[in-house]
Amino acid sequence: LVTGVQTCALPISSGQTRLRIATPPLQAADFRFDQTIAIRFRTRLFSASQQFAARLWNDDSFAVAQPVIDGDASPDISTNSAQVVATDFARLLDNLRVEPQTFTPNGDGTNDAVQIAFDLLLVNDEIDVQLDIYRLSGQRMRSLTSPALRAGPVHMIWDGRDEGGQLLPPGLYVYQLRVRGDAASEQRTGALGLAY
Repeated sequence: LVTGVQTCALPISSGQTRLRIATPPLQAADFRFDQTIAIRFRTRLFSASQQFAARLWNDDSFAVAQPVIDGDASPDISTNSAQVVATDFARLLDNLRVEPQTFTPNGDGTNDAVQIAFDLLLVNDEIDVQLDIYRLSGQRMRSLTSPALRAGPVHMIWDGRDEGGQLLPPGLYVYQLRVRGDAASEQRTGALGLAY
């Protein structure tokens, strides 16, 4: 067991993310000659499959890479790399969250906007995401679009205002979230409350 482990996610220019795991300096007495160090971590998978690669360095000043055996992440894939494959290909978006369910855009700094967050799945190319806000009568009050996105977590915020920037009256509103790709599209609808 290694104590004092630190981790951080480091974005890189290729659009991938690196995970850096730093341990305290290890000495020969810390493990046996034939012992290996296993690193287990949990993450969310946003595409149909993902290959994980690893590099090991002694420290920042002595950057000589050590061999790493990735192993098989799944017994169904007979390779010597950490390849993870998604089993559910039915959805473009998952883990939809509306927080808070009722918000109060009164400028007091607490719950002044509603955040609609979700995970965008199985998207390799850029895709359009649109959030429309309607009165219960069906009249569209606001349309928000997110710039073209790739798979990963998405957060959209509505401040309780219409297209002209006017604060809407208290009441129940309906949101419609639409994700459109070349091969598939998906839509979710729900209610949220605006109060003062």
